[in-house]
Amino acid sequence: MAPRADELLAQAQGLVPLASHRGEQGLLLAKAQGCRVYDADNVGLVDLTAGGGSCLLGYANQYVLDAIRKATTLGLASGFASAMEVEVAEALAEFLPTYRPFVLTSSETEAFELALRFCRRHTGRLRLVIFDGNRTGAVEALQVVPGGPVGLSLPKIAGLLPDLMRTVRVVPWGNAEALARVLDEVGVDTAAVVLDPIASNFGVIPPDPHFLTRVRELSRAVGALLVLDETLTGFRLDRGGANQVFRLEADLLVLGGALGGG
Repeated sequence: MAPRADELLAQAQGLVPLASHRGEQGLLLAKAQGCRVYDADNVGLVDLTAGGGSCLLGYANQYVLDAIRKATTLGLASGFASAMEVEVAEALAEFLPTYRPFVLTSSETEAFELALRFCRRHTGRLRLVIFDGNRTGAVEALQVVPGGPVGLSLPKIAGLLPDLMRTVRVVPWGNAEALARVLDEVGVDTAAVVLDPIASNFGVIPPDPHFLTRVRELSRAVGALLVLDETLTGFRLDRGGANQVFRLEADLLVLGGALGGG
C-alpha cells in the first residue's frame, strides 16, 4: 500500500477493527466514480464487482445524484412514512406482479429479519434451513456453518446464542438429496427454507434448474415457506429476477441491495 493508505489502516486497527479487517482483506476506499474506486492515495482501480452487486448504474451516477439532491430538498426524514414509498411499491408491482404487499426497510438485514419473523408467525414453527455457500449478510440467525452430520450447524462467529443456532440447519448448496434428508427429519418444525438461487460465496456458481425445482417442491411438501434471497440476482438476471428466470414461485423475496442501488 501507499503511505496514506497504510496510515489509515493503522488508525483503523485501534478505532474500527471491522474496517481494519476488511481493509486488510481488500481496500480502504476514499471515493468512487463510475466503474472505478480510489484509495486514500488516489490510486484508482476498476471495480468489476459493481460494489458487490449493488451499484447497477456505477458509483456516483449523475442521474442518481440528481434524484438524491431533489429528494433532500423535500426535507423528508426518518420517523414518518413517505408518499414516495407508494411510488416505489407501484414500480415494484410492475416488475413483480404476483408479489404484494411490499415492505420497504432501511437495510437488507432488517428485510431478512422481518421476512424470517413473518415465516415463523405464519407457520407457527421455529426452525430454518439454509444452504452452505449462500450469502448470510449480518442476519444473526444465519451466521452458522455445517458441523458434523448433514444438517447440523455450528456458530460461525463468537457471541451467538446456542439456542438460536439449534433452530438452523445447514445443507450443501446444490444437493437436493441432502435437503430431502434434513426435511424428512425436521420438516414439520421448519418455518422457512432460505435459498440464494446462485451461489456467490465461493465464486459465481450457476444452479442446476432441477435442484431449484426440487427445493421448491420439498419445501412445499413439508409446509415450509421458500424465501428467495434476491439481494444479488433481483432485477439483474431479469426484470423479475431469478425467481422469474427459474420459475421458482417463491413465497417471499428479499431484494435488499438490488433494490437500494448501492
